[in-house]
Amino acid sequence: MRALVMLGALTALTSAGPAHGDALDDQARAVARTLFRQHIAPRVQDNVPLTASSASFAFTWNSDSDVWERSATTTGSIFLERAETIGKGYVSVNVSYGYVKYNAINGRSLYSDLTKRDPNGVLFTYRIRDAEVQLVNVGATVGIANDAELSLTIPIERIYFAGQFIVEPPVLAPSTVVRRDHFGVGDLVLRGKWLATRSDYANGALGLSLKVPSGDYDRGLSQGDTLLTPAVYVSRTFGDWIEPHVNLGVETNLAEFRDSRLSYAAGATMQLLRSQDWLAPRVSLTLDFLGRVDLAPPEHRNRGSFFGTNRQENIVDFAPGFKLSLWEGSLLSFAVQIPMNDDGLRADVVPVGGVEYVF
Repeated sequence: MRALVMLGALTALTSAGPAHGDALDDQARAVARTLFRQHIAPRVQDNVPLTASSASFAFTWNSDSDVWERSATTTGSIFLERAETIGKGYVSVNVSYGYVKYNAINGRSLYSDLTKRDPNGVLFTYRIRDAEVQLVNVGATVGIANDAELSLTIPIERIYFAGQFIVEPPVLAPSTVVRRDHFGVGDLVLRGKWLATRSDYANGALGLSLKVPSGDYDRGLSQGDTLLTPAVYVSRTFGDWIEPHVNLGVETNLAEFRDSRLSYAAGATMQLLRSQDWLAPRVSLTLDFLGRVDLAPPEHRNRGSFFGTNRQENIVDFAPGFKLSLWEGSLLSFAVQIPMNDDGLRADVVPVGGVEYVF
Protein backbone atom coordinates (compact mmCIF):
# COMPACT_ATOMS: atom_id res chain seq x y z
CA MET A 1 0.00 0.00 0.00
CA ARG A 2 2.78 2.38 0.91
CA ALA A 3 4.52 1.62 -2.40
CA LEU A 4 1.29 2.49 -4.27
CA VAL A 5 1.01 5.74 -2.35
CA MET A 6 4.62 6.52 -3.16
CA LEU A 7 4.10 5.76 -6.83
CA GLY A 8 1.15 8.14 -6.95
CA ALA A 9 3.15 10.83 -5.19
CA LEU A 10 6.06 10.54 -7.59
CA THR A 11 3.72 10.63 -10.58
CA ALA A 12 2.20 13.84 -9.28
CA LEU A 13 5.60 15.32 -8.49
CA THR A 14 7.38 14.67 -11.76
CA SER A 15 7.03 12.92 -15.10
CA ALA A 16 10.78 12.37 -15.54
CA GLY A 17 12.07 8.81 -15.71
CA PRO A 18 10.37 5.45 -15.16
CA ALA A 19 12.38 4.58 -12.07
CA HIS A 20 11.17 6.10 -8.82
CA GLY A 21 14.65 6.86 -7.52
CA ASP A 22 15.65 8.42 -10.83
CA ALA A 23 12.50 10.56 -10.75
CA LEU A 24 13.36 11.85 -7.28
CA ASP A 25 16.93 12.61 -8.41
CA ASP A 26 15.61 14.40 -11.49
CA GLN A 27 13.27 16.49 -9.36
CA ALA A 28 16.11 17.37 -6.97
CA ARG A 29 18.13 18.64 -9.92
CA ALA A 30 15.12 20.58 -11.24
CA VAL A 31 14.58 22.32 -7.91
CA ALA A 32 18.30 23.19 -7.78
CA ARG A 33 18.06 24.77 -11.25
CA THR A 34 15.03 26.78 -10.16
CA LEU A 35 16.81 28.02 -7.06
CA PHE A 36 19.86 29.05 -9.10
CA ARG A 37 18.08 30.70 -12.02
CA GLN A 38 15.07 32.33 -10.37
CA HIS A 39 16.31 33.16 -6.88
CA ILE A 40 20.11 33.25 -6.57
CA ALA A 41 21.27 34.69 -9.91
CA PRO A 42 18.84 37.66 -10.04
CA ARG A 43 19.47 38.65 -6.44
CA VAL A 44 23.20 38.19 -5.76
CA GLN A 45 23.72 41.95 -5.78
CA ASP A 46 20.75 42.46 -3.45
CA ASN A 47 22.79 40.59 -0.85
CA VAL A 48 26.13 42.08 -1.86
CA PRO A 49 25.24 45.47 -3.41
CA LEU A 50 27.66 47.37 -5.58
CA THR A 51 29.72 49.89 -3.69
CA ALA A 52 29.06 53.46 -4.75
CA SER A 53 30.70 54.53 -7.99
CA SER A 54 31.24 57.94 -6.38
CA ALA A 55 34.78 58.12 -5.14
CA SER A 56 35.38 58.79 -1.47
CA PHE A 57 37.43 61.82 -2.54
CA ALA A 58 35.71 64.28 -4.89
CA PHE A 59 37.29 67.36 -6.46
CA THR A 60 36.13 70.56 -8.16
CA TRP A 61 38.09 73.13 -10.13
CA ASN A 62 38.61 76.49 -8.42
CA SER A 63 38.79 78.96 -11.31
CA ASP A 64 39.96 81.79 -9.06
CA SER A 65 43.09 79.99 -7.88
CA ASP A 66 43.41 77.59 -10.87
CA VAL A 67 43.64 74.49 -8.67
CA TRP A 68 41.58 71.41 -7.90
CA GLU A 69 40.04 71.41 -4.41
CA ARG A 70 38.28 68.77 -2.33
CA SER A 71 34.56 69.41 -2.84
CA ALA A 72 33.43 67.13 0.01
CA THR A 73 34.99 66.95 3.44
CA THR A 74 33.49 63.56 4.35
CA THR A 75 34.40 60.30 2.64
CA GLY A 76 30.86 59.62 1.41
CA SER A 77 28.71 56.52 1.71
CA ILE A 78 29.75 52.93 1.06
CA PHE A 79 26.67 51.92 -0.94
CA LEU A 80 24.80 55.18 -1.67
CA GLU A 81 25.78 57.56 -4.42
CA ARG A 82 26.65 61.15 -3.54
CA ALA A 83 25.76 63.93 -5.96
CA GLU A 84 29.37 65.16 -6.31
CA THR A 85 31.55 63.65 -9.00
CA ILE A 86 35.20 62.67 -8.77
CA GLY A 87 36.47 65.55 -10.93
CA LYS A 88 37.81 65.71 -14.48
CA GLY A 89 40.92 63.64 -15.03
CA TYR A 90 40.78 61.83 -11.68
CA VAL A 91 40.50 58.04 -11.53
CA SER A 92 39.26 55.83 -8.70
CA VAL A 93 39.86 52.07 -8.56
CA ASN A 94 38.17 49.90 -5.98
CA VAL A 95 37.80 46.27 -5.00
CA SER A 96 35.16 44.94 -2.60
CA TYR A 97 34.44 41.48 -1.22
CA GLY A 98 31.22 40.14 0.26
CA TYR A 99 30.25 36.78 1.70
CA VAL A 100 26.66 35.49 1.89
CA LYS A 101 25.52 32.43 3.79
CA TYR A 102 21.89 32.04 2.73
CA ASN A 103 19.49 30.70 5.35
CA ALA A 104 15.94 31.75 4.40
CA ILE A 105 13.71 32.49 1.44
CA ASN A 106 10.46 34.44 1.77
CA GLY A 107 10.47 33.81 5.50
CA ARG A 108 11.05 30.05 5.23
CA SER A 109 14.20 28.39 6.51
CA LEU A 110 16.28 26.84 3.73
CA TYR A 111 17.32 24.05 6.09
CA SER A 112 13.98 22.89 7.52
CA ASP A 113 10.93 24.55 5.96
CA LEU A 114 11.14 23.68 2.25
CA THR A 115 8.40 21.06 2.32
CA LYS A 116 5.42 20.06 0.21
CA ARG A 117 2.81 17.38 0.97
CA ASP A 118 1.15 15.65 -1.96
CA PRO A 119 -2.56 14.61 -2.02
CA ASN A 120 -1.61 11.12 -0.80
CA GLY A 121 -0.09 12.50 2.38
CA VAL A 122 3.54 11.93 1.43
CA LEU A 123 5.80 14.73 2.65
CA PHE A 124 8.61 15.85 0.36
CA THR A 125 11.33 17.91 2.04
CA TYR A 126 13.98 19.64 0.00
CA ARG A 127 16.85 19.70 2.47
CA ILE A 128 19.54 22.24 1.65
CA ARG A 129 22.91 21.39 3.10
CA ASP A 130 24.68 24.59 2.07
CA ALA A 131 23.98 27.72 0.02
CA GLU A 132 26.53 30.49 -0.17
CA VAL A 133 27.92 33.19 -2.43
CA GLN A 134 31.26 34.95 -2.51
CA LEU A 135 31.38 38.09 -4.63
CA VAL A 136 34.33 40.27 -5.59
CA ASN A 137 33.47 43.53 -7.36
CA VAL A 138 36.31 45.18 -9.27
CA GLY A 139 35.50 48.71 -10.37
CA ALA A 140 36.93 51.93 -11.77
CA THR A 141 35.51 55.45 -12.00
CA VAL A 142 36.84 58.13 -14.35
CA GLY A 143 36.04 61.83 -14.29
CA ILE A 144 35.24 62.71 -17.92
CA ALA A 145 34.24 66.31 -17.17
CA ASN A 146 34.14 68.65 -14.19
CA ASP A 147 30.62 67.48 -13.36
CA ALA A 148 30.43 64.08 -15.06
CA GLU A 149 31.91 60.63 -14.48
CA LEU A 150 31.73 57.08 -15.83
CA SER A 151 32.36 53.83 -13.98
CA LEU A 152 32.60 50.13 -14.82
CA THR A 153 32.15 47.28 -12.35
CA ILE A 154 33.15 43.68 -13.07
CA PRO A 155 31.66 41.16 -10.60
CA ILE A 156 33.50 37.89 -10.02
CA GLU A 157 31.20 35.36 -8.36
CA ARG A 158 31.52 32.00 -6.72
CA ILE A 159 28.26 30.21 -5.91
CA TYR A 160 28.17 26.96 -3.94
CA PHE A 161 25.07 24.91 -3.27
CA ALA A 162 24.15 21.40 -2.08
CA GLY A 163 20.70 19.92 -1.52
CA GLN A 164 18.60 16.75 -1.77
CA PHE A 165 15.08 15.39 -1.39
CA ILE A 166 13.96 13.52 1.72
CA VAL A 167 10.67 11.58 1.60
CA GLU A 168 8.44 10.77 4.56
CA PRO A 169 7.39 8.05 5.04
CA PRO A 170 10.81 6.78 3.85
CA VAL A 171 9.60 4.45 1.11
CA LEU A 172 12.49 5.65 -1.02
CA ALA A 173 16.02 6.48 0.00
CA PRO A 174 16.95 10.19 -0.08
CA SER A 175 17.79 11.50 -3.51
CA THR A 176 21.33 12.06 -4.67
CA VAL A 177 22.86 15.19 -3.15
CA VAL A 178 22.87 17.81 -5.91
CA ARG A 179 26.01 19.93 -5.71
CA ARG A 180 26.78 23.04 -7.70
CA ASP A 181 30.00 25.01 -7.43
CA HIS A 182 30.21 27.73 -10.07
CA PHE A 183 32.84 30.42 -10.48
CA GLY A 184 33.09 33.14 -13.08
CA VAL A 185 32.32 36.67 -14.18
CA GLY A 186 28.80 37.92 -13.47
CA ASP A 187 26.83 40.70 -15.18
CA LEU A 188 28.89 43.79 -15.98
CA VAL A 189 27.59 47.16 -14.79
CA LEU A 190 28.30 50.48 -16.52
CA ARG A 191 27.30 53.61 -14.62
CA GLY A 192 27.29 57.30 -15.43
CA LYS A 193 26.56 60.38 -13.33
CA TRP A 194 26.10 64.09 -14.02
CA LEU A 195 26.07 66.71 -11.26
CA ALA A 196 23.08 68.76 -12.38
CA THR A 197 22.68 71.34 -9.63
CA ARG A 198 24.37 72.81 -6.57
CA SER A 199 22.86 74.82 -3.75
CA ASP A 200 23.39 75.68 -0.10
CA TYR A 201 20.79 73.07 0.86
CA ALA A 202 21.35 70.13 -1.49
CA ASN A 203 23.29 69.03 -4.54
CA GLY A 204 21.50 66.94 -7.14
CA ALA A 205 22.80 64.53 -9.77
CA LEU A 206 21.26 62.36 -12.48
CA GLY A 207 22.53 58.83 -12.94
CA LEU A 208 22.13 56.03 -15.43
CA SER A 209 23.17 52.41 -14.88
CA LEU A 210 23.30 49.62 -17.47
CA LYS A 211 23.63 46.00 -16.34
CA VAL A 212 24.29 43.60 -19.20
CA PRO A 213 23.87 39.78 -19.05
CA SER A 214 27.52 38.88 -19.53
CA GLY A 215 27.54 36.00 -17.04
CA ASP A 216 26.53 32.37 -17.61
CA TYR A 217 22.79 32.12 -16.97
CA ASP A 218 22.74 28.30 -16.77
CA ARG A 219 25.37 28.37 -14.01
CA GLY A 220 23.53 31.01 -11.98
CA LEU A 221 26.07 33.75 -12.73
CA SER A 222 23.64 35.99 -14.64
CA GLN A 223 20.11 37.25 -14.35
CA GLY A 224 19.75 36.77 -18.09
CA ASP A 225 18.15 40.17 -18.79
CA THR A 226 19.43 43.66 -19.49
CA LEU A 227 18.63 46.20 -16.77
CA LEU A 228 18.59 49.98 -17.31
CA THR A 229 18.29 52.14 -14.19
CA PRO A 230 17.75 55.91 -14.39
CA ALA A 231 18.28 57.47 -10.97
CA VAL A 232 18.42 60.69 -8.97
CA TYR A 233 21.06 61.30 -6.28
CA VAL A 234 20.83 64.04 -3.65
CA SER A 235 23.48 64.83 -1.04
CA ARG A 236 25.09 67.74 0.79
CA THR A 237 27.80 68.13 3.42
CA PHE A 238 26.85 70.23 6.43
CA GLY A 239 29.24 71.61 9.02
CA ASP A 240 32.17 69.75 7.41
CA TRP A 241 31.24 66.57 9.28
CA ILE A 242 27.85 65.13 8.20
CA GLU A 243 26.64 64.26 4.69
CA PRO A 244 23.07 62.96 4.21
CA HIS A 245 22.27 61.01 1.03
CA VAL A 246 19.03 60.11 -0.78
CA ASN A 247 18.94 57.86 -3.87
CA LEU A 248 15.93 56.97 -6.00
CA GLY A 249 15.90 54.89 -9.20
CA VAL A 250 13.82 52.60 -11.40
CA GLU A 251 15.53 49.30 -12.23
CA THR A 252 13.92 48.69 -15.62
CA ASN A 253 14.03 45.17 -17.03
CA LEU A 254 14.23 45.70 -20.80
CA ALA A 255 13.18 42.12 -21.54
CA GLU A 256 10.21 41.89 -19.15
CA PHE A 257 8.91 45.16 -17.73
CA ARG A 258 6.83 43.35 -15.09
CA ASP A 259 10.09 42.34 -13.44
CA SER A 260 11.20 45.96 -13.00
CA ARG A 261 11.76 47.39 -9.52
CA LEU A 262 11.92 50.68 -7.69
CA SER A 263 15.20 51.15 -5.80
CA TYR A 264 15.40 53.60 -2.93
CA ALA A 265 17.99 54.40 -0.29
CA ALA A 266 18.71 56.95 2.38
CA GLY A 267 21.51 57.40 4.86
CA ALA A 268 24.25 59.62 6.20
CA THR A 269 28.01 59.71 6.58
CA MET A 270 29.46 61.24 9.74
CA GLN A 271 33.10 62.20 9.94
CA LEU A 272 34.25 61.02 13.37
CA LEU A 273 37.94 61.83 13.08
CA ARG A 274 39.60 64.22 10.68
CA SER A 275 43.26 65.16 10.48
CA GLN A 276 45.27 67.42 8.23
CA ASP A 277 48.32 65.21 8.65
CA TRP A 278 48.51 62.77 5.73
CA LEU A 279 49.99 60.13 8.05
CA ALA A 280 47.09 60.34 10.51
CA PRO A 281 43.90 58.31 9.96
CA ARG A 282 40.52 59.79 9.16
CA VAL A 283 37.49 57.78 10.24
CA SER A 284 33.86 58.10 9.20
CA LEU A 285 30.70 56.25 10.18
CA THR A 286 28.08 55.36 7.54
CA LEU A 287 24.46 54.47 8.28
CA ASP A 288 22.44 53.46 5.23
CA PHE A 289 19.02 51.98 4.52
CA LEU A 290 18.64 50.18 1.16
CA GLY A 291 15.34 49.12 -0.40
CA ARG A 292 14.08 47.49 -3.60
CA VAL A 293 10.40 46.90 -4.31
CA ASP A 294 8.83 45.09 -7.27
CA LEU A 295 6.72 47.40 -9.41
CA ALA A 296 4.19 44.62 -10.05
CA PRO A 297 3.25 41.36 -8.34
CA PRO A 298 4.20 38.11 -10.11
CA GLU A 299 1.92 37.31 -13.02
CA HIS A 300 1.59 33.70 -11.89
CA ARG A 301 1.58 32.61 -8.26
CA ASN A 302 2.68 29.08 -7.46
CA ARG A 303 1.36 28.52 -3.95
CA GLY A 304 2.72 24.98 -3.91
CA SER A 305 6.32 26.02 -4.52
CA PHE A 306 9.03 24.78 -2.21
CA PHE A 307 10.24 28.38 -2.05
CA GLY A 308 6.99 29.88 -0.78
CA THR A 309 4.24 31.87 -2.44
CA ASN A 310 5.43 34.20 -5.19
CA ARG A 311 4.62 37.71 -4.08
CA GLN A 312 5.44 41.32 -4.68
CA GLU A 313 8.71 41.73 -2.81
CA ASN A 314 9.90 44.74 -0.83
CA ILE A 315 13.47 44.09 0.28
CA VAL A 316 14.77 46.41 3.00
CA ASP A 317 18.24 46.29 4.58
CA PHE A 318 20.17 48.33 7.12
CA ALA A 319 23.88 48.74 6.40
CA PRO A 320 26.08 50.35 9.06
CA GLY A 321 29.76 50.68 8.25
CA PHE A 322 33.07 52.48 8.67
CA LYS A 323 35.53 54.13 6.31
CA LEU A 324 39.17 54.56 7.24
CA SER A 325 41.53 56.79 5.26
CA LEU A 326 45.16 56.13 6.14
CA TRP A 327 46.78 58.48 3.62
CA GLU A 328 45.63 60.83 0.91
CA GLY A 329 43.84 59.04 -1.91
CA SER A 330 43.49 55.61 -0.30
CA LEU A 331 40.72 54.25 1.85
CA LEU A 332 39.49 51.06 3.51
CA SER A 333 35.81 50.34 4.15
CA PHE A 334 33.79 47.74 6.00
CA ALA A 335 30.02 47.33 6.37
CA VAL A 336 27.48 44.72 7.35
CA GLN A 337 24.14 44.36 5.61
CA ILE A 338 21.30 43.36 7.96
CA PRO A 339 17.84 42.36 6.62
CA MET A 340 14.92 44.38 7.98
CA ASN A 341 12.27 42.00 6.61
CA ASP A 342 12.07 38.45 5.24
CA ASP A 343 11.22 38.97 1.56
CA GLY A 344 13.40 37.16 -0.94
CA LEU A 345 16.51 35.03 -0.48
CA ARG A 346 18.26 36.26 2.67
CA ALA A 347 21.18 35.81 5.05
CA ASP A 348 21.28 36.80 8.72
CA VAL A 349 24.10 39.25 8.06
CA VAL A 350 26.35 39.98 5.08
CA PRO A 351 29.86 41.40 5.69
CA VAL A 352 31.31 43.56 2.91
CA GLY A 353 34.84 44.96 2.88
CA GLY A 354 36.64 47.07 0.32
CA VAL A 355 39.68 49.12 -0.63
CA GLU A 356 39.82 52.22 -2.87
CA TYR A 357 42.52 54.39 -4.34
CA VAL A 358 42.10 57.73 -6.15
CA PHE A 359 44.78 59.24 -8.37
